[in-house]
Amino acid sequence: MDKRFASAHYQLAQCYLRQAEWLQAQTELLTTVELDPRTRRHSLISVNSCFRAGNSGAPRSALSCPQGQPTDVKAKILLATSDAELGNLQDALAEAGQAVSTAPDDAAPYLTLGIIHEKLGQLDDAEQDFQRAVSLGPTSLPSRMSLGDFYRRRRNWADAEKQYRAASAVMPKSVAPWTALTSLYVLWGRKDFAEQNLQNAKKMMPEQPEATGCWVSSTWHRRFCEGSCRIRCVVSAASKDISCSKTIH
Repeated sequence: MDKRFASAHYQLAQCYLRQAEWLQAQTELLTTVELDPRTRRHSLISVNSCFRAGNSGAPRSALSCPQGQPTDVKAKILLATSDAELGNLQDALAEAGQAVSTAPDDAAPYLTLGIIHEKLGQLDDAEQDFQRAVSLGPTSLPSRMSLGDFYRRRRNWADAEKQYRAASAVMPKSVAPWTALTSLYVLWGRKDFAEQNLQNAKKMMPEQPEATGCWVSSTWHRRFCEGSCRIRCVVSAASKDISCSKTIH
């Protein structure tokens, strides 16, 4: 992705903020950060300044924030997310709790709450939050992926695999769970499974360039190499064969 497009996504996010379209604003801000990580703090502060102005009655900032207070669950989630990323974890925890209270049958607030509990080191609570999100949305790709990611970060490979496989069953044409599975197998030390997973992804998504190109770059566990290294699995355009190699960086 070209970071030159970051400013366009950022401007689009501001349009959504002015219209109180919180979820769309979050999507565009996250895309902005992905394209150019240097914009991360600026983007999050922008969201916070809008919400703080709305909650306190302070004068509107140059962002032309929407009128009124962000009372819906999407706004609360976005505020909690930005506060968590800025390190305001106690504020984020309270805001995520409010989001859960506002929509107790919605999986999304529990995902946010799980992320914050994990940042606070409250791992049992985080696991319960992610599991609750899955129970509320068993066919939700974000719920399955979030729980799988949690287990991967805890090096609980088998449970992570279970969630990623469930995610790929929910949306077999989505690249994300296939990529996550390949990365997991690399970290787990099961290179043969990683290669087979790439082959399966290629068969499932022949029209997806991500499934037939160099779309996996996963950090290897230190037992496979000294220092920091990565594995790159490349599918040859001519032979369609997969070759994997380690690159020290």
